Amino acid sequence: MLDFNAWGIDEKYRDDSGHWHDVSEKTKSRFMSAMGADTHRPPDPALIVVQRGTEKPIPESSSVRLEDGTILRAGNKLPHDTPPGYHSIVHNDGRESRLIVAPSQCFLPPHLHTWGWALQLYSLRSRSSWGMGDLEDLRRISEWAAELGAGVMMINPLCATAPVQPQQPS
Repeated sequence: MLDFNAWGIDEKYRDDSGHWHDVSEKTKSRFMSAMGADTHRPPDPALIVVQRGTEKPIPESSSVRLEDGTILRAGNKLPHDTPPGYHSIVHNDGRESRLIVAPSQCFLPPHLHTWGWALQLYSLRSRSSWGMGDLEDLRRISEWAAELGAGVMMINPLCATAPVQPQQPS
């Protein structure tokens, strides 16, 4: 039996009233025909995501086109030294699958470990702000915190959302 879901064709749909309906075989066959789908085999994935260093099996006689345009002859598996990036697997019949090679670990900046404060701007008090914090108070406290070694400052949203539904984030 042909797996229409593998080709992205749903077997049922829900109408605007919430009622479910079966998609007719004729309609599904027309979709398959319009896509030029081979009904004797499942489709190649449109997107393949792998971690760098993985030797992922790929269809024989295909090549890998790197994002810089370089072509790699792959045989039947993705070379383990494929660089991170957004590439394409070019099948022997001209079809392409998107290939994303992710780094084995994410970039970590040298000063990743830091500390800081979370504060509410309106709770800052100074002689110049009359007990209701303003951006000048925020500047002064962030400079003071930086002198103490703080690397981050998290503050509450600075503008009010509209008093109507649905509320949007600030």
